[in-house]
Amino acid sequence: MTKLFQFKEWLKYQFIAENAYTIHSPFLYQFWENVIKPARKDTLYDTHISSVFKELCKNNTYLKKQDLGTGKNTGHEQVSYIAKTSSVRPKFGHILHQLVKYFKPQIMIELGTCLGISTLYMLHDFEGTHFYSIEGSPARHNIAKSHLETLKKQNLILLQNSFEKELPSVLAKHNTIDLIFIDGNHTFEATQEYFTLFLPYMNEKSILVFDDIHWSKDMLNVWEYIYQHPKVSLTIDVFQLGICFFNSNVSKENKILRY
Repeated sequence: MTKLFQFKEWLKYQFIAENAYTIHSPFLYQFWENVIKPARKDTLYDTHISSVFKELCKNNTYLKKQDLGTGKNTGHEQVSYIAKTSSVRPKFGHILHQLVKYFKPQIMIELGTCLGISTLYMLHDFEGTHFYSIEGSPARHNIAKSHLETLKKQNLILLQNSFEKELPSVLAKHNTIDLIFIDGNHTFEATQEYFTLFLPYMNEKSILVFDDIHWSKDMLNVWEYIYQHPKVSLTIDVFQLGICFFNSNVSKENKILRY
């Protein structure tokens, strides 16, 4: 049912997505020119990220899956399978890369390090002070840590724990957060809780990015809840990613852009 739902959503997106000719907002036009257009031509994947991804896809090691609530093992998963099915695709990794490159956030949070591919995209041009990446799975965290630490980025903080246990201490250190990428629990309740938790930390320049907004009916419903929220101004739907802005000078709109 999930695959059928996603396919129908993709067809709908192809039919209604708009291009640059329908853009009237100066802010949205700058977003198109400085994020979407460069992302289409981005060659970042052809460098270090491609090498790391290829190695992960050849890694047939089995990792233990662990229930964070009970601490019990719930089976095994192969690194190569995780890389191919759960890591961000280059197409959308390029958007994450260009978001960081253009908006230059100082403080970032990533919920769901997975194997570290999305982290690599965002970290490449990150010159801010703190980049927190949190992963619940100890096994996945260790794989990501093994190649991310070779970058020797002083501003990268890799954390292993449930989001609920780790976030309070991270948020206590900052009044605002500039960019947050959420690729965690894909349920309505969990995604709504993340959104509500981060709202007080959003400033006029903050960006909140949700992964897999067309993954399921749950995710589509929570995305609708988010873009209708009065504190959210502009939202941009590029199918895989939903991008939220909180700039009060930007007209409220949910723009579905072709990418």
